[in-house]
Amino acid sequence: GCKTLDIYELARKYGQLSFNDIYEVVTKTNNPEIFKEYEKEIPKENNEEEEAPAPVDTPQKPELSQFEGTTLYFDNDSPDSKTRSTKSSMNYDTSYSAYIGRKSTYLTQAASIGEEQQVSTFFDSAIVPGKNKLDDFIIQLVDAATNKFNVNIILNGSTSSPNDKNYNINLSKRRIDSVKKQILGDPRIVKVNEKGYIGVKEVASGEGISVDGTDCSQDIIDTTAKIYSVQAMRCRRTAIQSIVVTEPPKSEEQESQQNSDEQVVKETGETADK
Repeated sequence: GCKTLDIYELARKYGQLSFNDIYEVVTKTNNPEIFKEYEKEIPKENNEEEEAPAPVDTPQKPELSQFEGTTLYFDNDSPDSKTRSTKSSMNYDTSYSAYIGRKSTYLTQAASIGEEQQVSTFFDSAIVPGKNKLDDFIIQLVDAATNKFNVNIILNGSTSSPNDKNYNINLSKRRIDSVKKQILGDPRIVKVNEKGYIGVKEVASGEGISVDGTDCSQDIIDTTAKIYSVQAMRCRRTAIQSIVVTEPPKSEEQESQQNSDEQVVKETGETADK
């Protein structure tokens, strides 16, 4: 075991107490009545350490602005040709697959007007990347809704010039609805969007818009070019016009932590560690 040392030996060994301190300690500990009084002043040991409350994680606001301008293209008079309905019977996946399936037809027809290479490039550099970017956007929307961020999206739809203006307004609405179905109907979105965190609004422009320098209301004289030229293809689209993300309301724990952090900053001038 341990060697037993009295108060004098301890003081000599560690040099922590003066002679007067030693005398006072010995006097008090040798007199039980006095010791009991002073014992009351000795703080009790607390072996149970109070656990600091765990910091409340605050999700980072998603950065979705890179998806503004994402453009989804459509075949002529699609979706749902020869109707004045404003609702689409299909989501964008279905419309896109049918459009891509007609690429060879487009190239053949475009060759007759000297635009085969331009049309091929438009499929590869605009139509396909637009669909891929929409898929990436949906993945980001799932994360945003999971963390209860509100995301408000504005979709702008347009058409090329064939047909009358009212018909083209309705066609642009069908194109918007097709993309809206793709976003809100995605099973991953449905699962996390019960409280409507993701909202979609529409702006139907019909042919009354310019797209990448192309006046969509301009009449194209050549009957083949009306459908198969890049000028016509560029106007048949729905674009993500704007995305606004707002933070969810704070929980009681987050409010409490924020108030605590603000108090620390106020008292010390330093930002509290998160």
